[in-house]
Amino acid sequence: MTTPLPLFLPLPTPEEMARRDSLAESFFGLPAAVLMENAGREAFALLREQAWLNKNNLVLVVMGGGNNGGDGAVLARYLHDAGHAVLVRHTRPLRRLSGAARLHALAALRAGVPFLLLRSGPLLPPGSMPPAVIVDALLGTGLREPLRDKELALVRAVNAWRETSFLYALDIPSGLNGLSGRPEPEAVRAHLTVTFATGKPGLFQPEAAAHTGEVRIRSIGMPAALESLVPASWRLLAPGPDARFYPNPVQHKGQAGKILIIGGSPGMSGAPVLAALGALRAGAGLVHAACPAGLEGEVRSILPEILTHPIGRGRQWDERAGKELCALVKRLSPGALVLGPGLGRDPRVRDLVQAVLEPEDRCPAVLDADALHCFRLTPQACGGGALPADLLRPQDILTPHPGEMAALAGLENAASVQKDRAGTAILFSQSVPAVLVLKGAGTIIAQAGSPLTLAHFAVAALGTGGSGDVLAGVCAALAAAGLPSLEAACLGVHLHGRAGELLARDHPRGSLARDIANAIPLAWAELCPP
Repeated sequence: MTTPLPLFLPLPTPEEMARRDSLAESFFGLPAAVLMENAGREAFALLREQAWLNKNNLVLVVMGGGNNGGDGAVLARYLHDAGHAVLVRHTRPLRRLSGAARLHALAALRAGVPFLLLRSGPLLPPGSMPPAVIVDALLGTGLREPLRDKELALVRAVNAWRETSFLYALDIPSGLNGLSGRPEPEAVRAHLTVTFATGKPGLFQPEAAAHTGEVRIRSIGMPAALESLVPASWRLLAPGPDARFYPNPVQHKGQAGKILIIGGSPGMSGAPVLAALGALRAGAGLVHAACPAGLEGEVRSILPEILTHPIGRGRQWDERAGKELCALVKRLSPGALVLGPGLGRDPRVRDLVQAVLEPEDRCPAVLDADALHCFRLTPQACGGGALPADLLRPQDILTPHPGEMAALAGLENAASVQKDRAGTAILFSQSVPAVLVLKGAGTIIAQAGSPLTLAHFAVAALGTGGSGDVLAGVCAALAAAGLPSLEAACLGVHLHGRAGELLARDHPRGSLARDIANAIPLAWAELCPP
């Protein structure tokens, strides 16, 4: 697999999208009015597919004073021309509109669309029929500050109809931050959101799901060259079926990837086994596990498909472990290492980790759990006795949960990470060369020089003990198969997350980490075209 896999959809930030809009007109000669016309037409085409749209019922368009409102005016004109009853309630007098929004509002007015200024009070004038559909065309993706009182009242008024009307948001639900996906402080709770040209980061953040409903992306004729002129700094993890996901039908186990898992300690002998199971389910040909000699029988008996290697003499890692492991790595020549599952917090573990990571010619390593505990990897973090960041290479993958991320980055606690997951990942990747997989709802994958990758998964089934061990094994299996580590991490996150979704479909509660691993072949099957 030498060419990039089809894993991503670009997610330009609101600022990047504004620059693309500007260049579309100034460089490519595409007037904003043309793109607005296309957006309204696409919004109409998608709305026509919905069962809620009926010529006997009213469509209410709530129109703001900017470009988002202009999209709503175009949609209203298409609805009117198709014979639907439509009413536009606009928040700014039409004479005060400007640019393309003014042009399209006047065109709709002249076509016969009824417009009624909305100053205060209810959305519907007295005597109106209840709306079957309410179109949210109030605010666009550029929202950065909390809604003002009037805007907040309108958002609440729209949401009050949610149980009886179909709420349809244009580009983004009003009140939702286009970057963070958080309501500011409230947002329209749409049943369906149509977004134009491309997705935006805020639409796919975990908190956004309650507001966006289904998200559909529609093309409006933006030149493809804009993607290189204004590259997106975010991207959505969205793999599609591709023949490159098929394994070579004549390969044998030695060609399918060999990994070595280093982990286990008293009370945690199951952790390296779960990592091994994840690796095997992801397609690894040979999985070796190294653990303290006194635990080897436990590890081997749980999963007979793995090859075990006893290290030292007792049930704990001893002072000879680093030297023995280095010799084992040299003898096996694995394609990837997993370092950390169940490794324990014994003081000798740090020396073991350092010994394994020091060789210049070593293979990629996935560091999880207790291996991460050995590091403090940013200038803000307290370094006392921690291993240095220069042990890590660009081909390594770190998989911290928010608590581990806080320790690595010198933050107060997991809540500090959760307040700004993206910002934390960006700052961290500027000082550490390895691939970062910041786990949790809306997993973020980051590495310096590459767009921030967002995985949309928010699945309770993944929040179970051992789930992270499975993910570490999956990522290592893909790296050992020859994928670049960033792609291996991204595809691993997808397979792991999708396996959780498939589990949750039939078993919303009570899934185990081994169930996640066992569902990974089902996630693989979706990526292999018939």
